[in-house]
Amino acid sequence: MPIAASTYKEGVDPFTLREAQALVEDAKKRMSSLHERWANMRRVYRTGRWGPDDNASFDADGRLLDELPDVVPETINYTLAHLNVIVSSVIDRDPQHTAVPISGGPESEQARHAVEALLRFHWRMAQATAELRNATKDMCIVGNGFLKVGGEMLEYRSMMPVEEIDAALRSAAEAEWQASILEGREPSADMIVNSVDPVRVTEEWRPWVQHVRPEDIFVGVDCTNIRTASWVAQRVVVLADEVRTNPEYKKALDSGVEVQTSTFRSARAEDRNELQSHQGGSDNGDRPFEYATLYEFYDMRARRLMVFQLGAEKPLYDDDIPWQHPYTPYEHLGNYQDGDEFWCFGEIENIASIQEMMNELVEEQCLNARRAGTKYLVDDKAVDSDLQAALESDEHEVVAKVRVPNGANIRDIVIPVDRKGMPEDVYRTDAMLRQAMQDVLGINDFQAGGMGADRMSATAASLVEGIATIRAADKIRAVEVASAWCGQLMLMLAQEFLADDTAVRIVGRDDAEGWLSVSRSDINHQYLVSVQPESTKALNPQARQQKALQGIQEIVPALAQLGYDPEPALRSLLRDAGYDPDVLLARKVPPQPAPGEVAGQGGLPSVPDEMGALGSTEAFASSSAGFPEAELEGAPLA
Repeated sequence: MPIAASTYKEGVDPFTLREAQALVEDAKKRMSSLHERWANMRRVYRTGRWGPDDNASFDADGRLLDELPDVVPETINYTLAHLNVIVSSVIDRDPQHTAVPISGGPESEQARHAVEALLRFHWRMAQATAELRNATKDMCIVGNGFLKVGGEMLEYRSMMPVEEIDAALRSAAEAEWQASILEGREPSADMIVNSVDPVRVTEEWRPWVQHVRPEDIFVGVDCTNIRTASWVAQRVVVLADEVRTNPEYKKALDSGVEVQTSTFRSARAEDRNELQSHQGGSDNGDRPFEYATLYEFYDMRARRLMVFQLGAEKPLYDDDIPWQHPYTPYEHLGNYQDGDEFWCFGEIENIASIQEMMNELVEEQCLNARRAGTKYLVDDKAVDSDLQAALESDEHEVVAKVRVPNGANIRDIVIPVDRKGMPEDVYRTDAMLRQAMQDVLGINDFQAGGMGADRMSATAASLVEGIATIRAADKIRAVEVASAWCGQLMLMLAQEFLADDTAVRIVGRDDAEGWLSVSRSDINHQYLVSVQPESTKALNPQARQQKALQGIQEIVPALAQLGYDPEPALRSLLRDAGYDPDVLLARKVPPQPAPGEVAGQGGLPSVPDEMGALGSTEAFASSSAGFPEAELEGAPLA
């Protein structure tokens, strides 16, 4: 694993529970105003309006509540559309991880492909790109996105193949027959059956990548980089039942530690009352809605992990950090940084005022549209219900009778009043603000779906795409650095916890030879994980197809001449070109050999006929200790 600065200080006493709680309380106070500002930014992203609504859509911690805001009138939310374009252009594909050995010599160079295959396999299995996309969206909205990397050991139960069960039963039958002869007793069928377990339990270590809300991350006031932070805390809101049944917290709960709970959403009161009525008035109506707020506190100075609740007398968990690398499990995606300030600012902070001005213009235009229509000045002496109904009617060719006083002209009784339209300055200002928002965000007319976007040639689309990439270079770089560091953390965890002979599929291979067996000894070298530049950014469909066709003509023949297998590259390029490689690259089925006898697998132990009958799957299934139904479902046990 790479060597870098660590906050670990030998001999430093770990933070006590009271000190950790005080640090978190101080961070919450410092972050309260920033959290409120973030909540306003999320409202702008969601509704196009800054500030709280009558029905608040977010709580103090930025979580979406049950009470959604009413439809916001006179608002065209350009912020939502533009930010989605930015996020989609920055992170659209899986990052292509590469590993460069920095120690280990030729052996590490030979294992490089195994490391890369392992990283790409687990990245896809963890669906980490979706989590990275959510963190990128947070980075654009509030300026900060967070990812958390960890791992877990999974247990899977599955039934052994019938052939293996039969072989195990015959072996057990032979052992029981020989034991019965030595002990001078009759062979026991129950002894044979009970000695064979048909359920196979397999363990698999698997890493995961998780998106964490920035409102749930707390750091010290002196923190400038999360990789070198002296401590990091994460707020976790989970069901109270999950806390009470967590085996890691059992020791603390058995010692008398109580779990502080609260109902996460007050709107569940009616549901709780209804649930209580169904339960016959029991007091358990709140249980499905009880949540506990925990804090995972990582003391990187002393490498200790503590899990506690604010105000608690004892922690739920307090032990050494369960991995060897010196880093926190978090990665920070920052948008724009002001000096050494840890918390960055996002895009909405720069365009919220533009969105508000556009809202004012839209509101004025809507009011003007409501005032549209001809207005009339009518002599009150001549007005009756028939005339008023005719003037207000939206029907065509309506006839109304009017009583004209003697000597008066009907033109003087009903006079239409012309209403002037809005000045052109309003519409010019509206266009100016739209262009200003695109300029601030770095979005061109092609990305915004302007005129000519659907008729642009592939060459022109490539040029426009290149200009857009330059404007989004900082965000693309932040996404690449974050995904590379997450891959680095996954590799360091795999070097410590990966099970031997783990089978991973090589990306791009869809056949039986596309599997690779990897063990800890294969990857136990120091590697620097990076991401291929611009491997995550979106490609214009026309430019992507043109690039794929060019690659088929140039890259595939070159790979074949150099002795490489060109099929993985050909499959990838055909997908980019819009074709199905499974249809185009269908292989011919070789002729099947004539059926014949299958060669024997070797002689089985000599067992009397009656013992052979006992040591069979039929006898096993018919016995009282046969296949247990509950264990044959194959459900994984986390």
